Amino acid sequence: MIYTLGFIRYQDEMLLINRLKQPWKGCWNGVGGKIEPKEPIIDSILREVKEETGIVLTKADIHYKGKMTWEPNDGSFLYIFLMDVKEKLKTPIVTDEGILEWRKIEWIIDPNNLGVANNIPYFLPDVLTDIIYDYHCIFDGNLLKEVRKQKAEVSHV
Repeated sequence: MIYTLGFIRYQDEMLLINRLKQPWKGCWNGVGGKIEPKEPIIDSILREVKEETGIVLTKADIHYKGKMTWEPNDGSFLYIFLMDVKEKLKTPIVTDEGILEWRKIEWIIDPNNLGVANNIPYFLPDVLTDIIYDYHCIFDGNLLKEVRKQKAEVSHV
């Protein structure tokens, strides 16, 4: 399965969702989901953002920030995107997916914050730079053991 994961930024905050379902149930995470069969990757993240937040973006608003794999894994992976918005959506918003809320970036990447999906503090600081990385996360059950990163060979999707 191929997924998208998007981080919507307004100034020094990110719009996150506290997920009601697995994976990452009960954790703050970016928005995104499964890429539909034959759906272009960019169209997928645009659709997911609109479905989960109501925000309508264009392809010009989307910035590819890398790919993530993990183990154990069934061959799935995800593409990471950053999107800047000019207006701040009024939150909190309760949706079928979870609760949307703006969070300060420093709060999100705090290594002692146990409320976010546990690999986000490892890669979100890089997502905010111009360098694109690919990440590989190693889990033991729900426990993140290691995150490896390397500069991406592909700078866009």
